[in-house]
Amino acid sequence: MPRDLPICGIIVLLLAPNKPPSRQSRAQRTAGSDRMPMIHNTAAIRELVISALDGDELRVFCFDYFPAVHAQFVDGQTQSGRVQLLLEYVQRCGRFADLLEHLRQANPHMYGRYADRLESGTGVEAQSLDALSLESAPIRPCFVGRERELAFYRQLLAEERFIIITGLAGVGKTTLGARLAQEAAARPDQIFWFTFNRVDKNTSEALFRALAIFLAGHGQPDLKRYLDGELSAQNPLGLRAKLNLFVRGLRAGDYLLCFDDFQLAVGDPDVTELFGRIRELFPGPRPALPARFIIMGRHVPPMMQYLAPAALSGLDEEGVRAYLHTCGLSLPDAQMRHLWERTAGHPKLLELSVARLCRLAHDPAAIATYLANMDQQRDLRSYVIGEIYEALPPHERIAADVLSIFPTPAERAAVEAVLGDALASAGDRAAESPVADTLEALADQQIAAVTADGRIGCHSLVRDYFYDRLAVQARERLHDRAARYYEQQRLYVTASYHHLQRGADGWGADLLAGHAKEIVQAGQAAALLDQAARIRLEALTPEQRAAVCQARGAAYEMRGEHSLAEAAYRRGLDEASEDHTCAELLRQIGHSYLAMGRFEEAIEHCRQSLALSVALGDQPGIADAHHDMGWAAYRMGRLEEARDHFGQCRRIGQTRGNGLLQAKADLGLGALAYTEGRLAEAQACYEESRRGFRRAGDRLREARALNNLGLAAYGSGRAEQALAWCREALAILRAIGSMDGICEGLNNVGDLYLRTGSPAQAIETFAELADLAEGAGNQRMLSRAHAGLSDAHRAAGDLSQALAHAELGLAAAEASGRRRELGISLRALGVTRAALGQHETAAPPLQRAIPILEELHEVDDLQQAQEALRVALSAFRSEEEP
Repeated sequence: MPRDLPICGIIVLLLAPNKPPSRQSRAQRTAGSDRMPMIHNTAAIRELVISALDGDELRVFCFDYFPAVHAQFVDGQTQSGRVQLLLEYVQRCGRFADLLEHLRQANPHMYGRYADRLESGTGVEAQSLDALSLESAPIRPCFVGRERELAFYRQLLAEERFIIITGLAGVGKTTLGARLAQEAAARPDQIFWFTFNRVDKNTSEALFRALAIFLAGHGQPDLKRYLDGELSAQNPLGLRAKLNLFVRGLRAGDYLLCFDDFQLAVGDPDVTELFGRIRELFPGPRPALPARFIIMGRHVPPMMQYLAPAALSGLDEEGVRAYLHTCGLSLPDAQMRHLWERTAGHPKLLELSVARLCRLAHDPAAIATYLANMDQQRDLRSYVIGEIYEALPPHERIAADVLSIFPTPAERAAVEAVLGDALASAGDRAAESPVADTLEALADQQIAAVTADGRIGCHSLVRDYFYDRLAVQARERLHDRAARYYEQQRLYVTASYHHLQRGADGWGADLLAGHAKEIVQAGQAAALLDQAARIRLEALTPEQRAAVCQARGAAYEMRGEHSLAEAAYRRGLDEASEDHTCAELLRQIGHSYLAMGRFEEAIEHCRQSLALSVALGDQPGIADAHHDMGWAAYRMGRLEEARDHFGQCRRIGQTRGNGLLQAKADLGLGALAYTEGRLAEAQACYEESRRGFRRAGDRLREARALNNLGLAAYGSGRAEQALAWCREALAILRAIGSMDGICEGLNNVGDLYLRTGSPAQAIETFAELADLAEGAGNQRMLSRAHAGLSDAHRAAGDLSQALAHAELGLAAAEASGRRRELGISLRALGVTRAALGQHETAAPPLQRAIPILEELHEVDDLQQAQEALRVALSAFRSEEEP
């Protein structure tokens, strides 16, 4: 009996009443099934292929190395669809090693970026495969019943393009949504399917990551590039920036985006806001996007409830009759009607009941008893599932217990690892049962299901029943085995979940705290915070509590939530008893204050950290404290104090042979020299820091040093060299994908083009900046872009364009609330109006700009504003004289 034939809702499952389930012989199984094969991270490999090979390169690559895949390519296929064909082929044929070697030869640079993630269990694999891989829609060929509902939602999707399907667990939301997707999409690769779960896919971070991979596979890599960049640069993108990049990617194709188990994500306000904003793009008959959306869940947030029609109910009598007929189960009308009335046509309960009745088809009396007993049940779900469970042989019961501990369909290797141990522990007879046969037997009875991407799990109604009846000791044992498996795979968030489920809060806390850096840098900061919130802090030692607080602080820092990071670190400080931990937490609190611009508090906490580090003889801790104190003093204009701190940091770096510490100190010393007008010394410091960062592999700081080198070189009259350095910095920032860095780099390069007499190149550069900043919703950089465009068009002699951009720049500056940008934009507007001879209207913006520019020491803009104001006032007075 095929395991993947449909369920009711209805997708049909063919159950022959008197025919035992089909089995492959043991000889047909993979030899040595107890030995776990090497598991390849197909999500990372998918990303590598998409990043390493463009459309033409992929076609040639497959022609050369995988002709069987190339033969399946047809016109109109997307890059993502072709990559899927390639991965399916190499998985089916066991040729992952060949694929990886050919990719290494084709693009060694890109291969190097992914090398440590290509096999689960090697390298930094804190990234959950769930968060990275793309799901396939649970589409199956046969659908029974629901004709009225299908027609209703079909029309609603065509008209509204954004629909919500709600209903109780097991009522058939997923099945109906999958059927709609199958009908509406011209090709399967146009469907994006995302199922939220309770572990690592219930946050906006996980959702955006999956959306980014989907869009990159369709030739829209921007969202993925900048999400990768926020991890490399540890500089988070705001929700608006992510949404804008997402929407821009969607405009390129007729995609169908499906989101299942939506109720699991309503606790994340970013998810709620995201879908609220998406819905605003569909006002009326001409929406802003060609994409369509299907949301499925037991409930949705209050702000979305008005969009949801009445909740989905059970099948009608004809639907139940058709389902029984398709399953090959013949019941008298009275019994069929009784089954329908007792289950209320609930698809999952009906499906399970029919699975059990098919097994009793040879015994009419047993069928009658089964149906009669339904009348006596207050909890019909427990009765229906319990009847199936009690009839299972021992090894299949064990398998059902194992599946119940996974909150979401799990990779087959994980299930088999836990089940293999459980069967072995149960005794000789159970251990004789092949793992694969046991799982297939459960699928035959609708207890288990295999997803389109090969994961195994239970429906939540079934899973919760099995889990609730598990003895405490059995739960702990199974969760322990699952945790050890995921820890071996370096999937620390999932491993922590299983430790917490077995009540081992200390183990879960140690995993999250011990691997916080890996987890956060892998884009799972929100997942870490979710799991950390489940830990019973009273079950931990004080040092463990302090470590968990540190992990939470690191996650908040990655998200740019520095006030929350400071609060987490401070709570950790209250718990910590060991001096080295206190020193580190004080330094982290100081760093959070530095990021918030609260420089006095940053210095005070770093000073306390410094005192402890000195007492401990912790030289790296001493250097880090001096480094942050140096920058805080510099920002407050206390230059001698900053020089002392940077100098001490550098001396420690030299003594210990720590090139990164020296480079960080040199960057600060260069800033001091530049501020004091010692440009040759500044260039020397910046050059040393650039070399140090390059040797240390810190590409982001290397780009900062190069940008600063460019500024110092320009101040020394070396304009061409300045431009070369700033362009090199921009190239690095593009490679990293740091959006804020790219914006700053474009602004610097555009400004240098303008200063070196190249207005055409300046216009091109500032136009790119404007496009990027607008897409990211970055009003500050958008104002800079329009001010630059105004200056460049004025230099090119196009004053009308210059005025238009100046006005746009001022609007963006006012929206940003930033005084520096406001001063620059007012200057651009006033200077342009003066150039146009509009002297009366030129003066007011210039008069507003000058005090702002004086306060912020923007010397060049200030001089332009003062000169333009002098000319405007002089001309205005001349015009007034008779």
